[in-house]
Amino acid sequence: MSTSKIKNIVIAVLVFINVFFLSAVLVSRVGEASGRRRVIDDLRTVLENAGVALEDGAIASLESLRPMSTERDAYGEAYLARAVLGDCSPSQDGGANSVYTGERGTAEFNARGEFRIELTEPYAARGGARAEAKRLLREMGLDASDPALSVNGDTETASAVCEYKGAPTFNCVVSFEFEGGLLLRVTGRRPSGVKEAPPGTLRELPTALLEFLAFVRGGGIDCSRILSVEAGYRLTVSAFGDGTLSPGWLVTTDAGGFFINSPTGEIVADD
Repeated sequence: MSTSKIKNIVIAVLVFINVFFLSAVLVSRVGEASGRRRVIDDLRTVLENAGVALEDGAIASLESLRPMSTERDAYGEAYLARAVLGDCSPSQDGGANSVYTGERGTAEFNARGEFRIELTEPYAARGGARAEAKRLLREMGLDASDPALSVNGDTETASAVCEYKGAPTFNCVVSFEFEGGLLLRVTGRRPSGVKEAPPGTLRELPTALLEFLAFVRGGGIDCSRILSVEAGYRLTVSAFGDGTLSPGWLVTTDAGGFFINSPTGEIVADD
């Protein structure tokens, strides 16, 4: 696509951003479902005229989330390890990784919120893999979605997306691996020490989707259909353990999933 065509698209997007900003203000003032539907219908028209279809029901809410900050939580790591391993003790402290060892196995945590628990004495799932995963998530003190189950031969993996106040953290997934009905390991990533951060400047959903349209038309991806749009977070953590839960939206398309960062406008493939 030529530079002039891309500029024309960007100009058109900026015009529509102003229109949708006024529509969003109207919705917040009136607070009626009809106003919300009008914004979504107008957005659908703009997207479809540009060659991107918006599925019915793809947008459940126009609500935007607030940014949060995170920090490493040593107490939470110990609590999580003992929920799976039972009695265990720290065998390494002060470095980037923390390790807990007990009769049942070993748990290792790093500053990025990632962890791996290996059981040397696997134990049987109570009521099946999904039920055991749900029970362990409660014991571990993790808020998460209902686990999804995948099966590969004799191996079952139950995976759940971590949540903060009901909103998913898309790149924080906890997985429980079973073989022959026995729990072998628990791996994943979770946010910890969550607290409010300064709000800063945040995009509204219509603005974010129009910027996503410019990204598509500019050759970022080959996308013709938006299947769903879900508000949530993406965790970013420094090497020292302090991080950010950035609010935004996971846009699921026929070309895959993409996260739009509300504060920055950055668009990244969901991983």
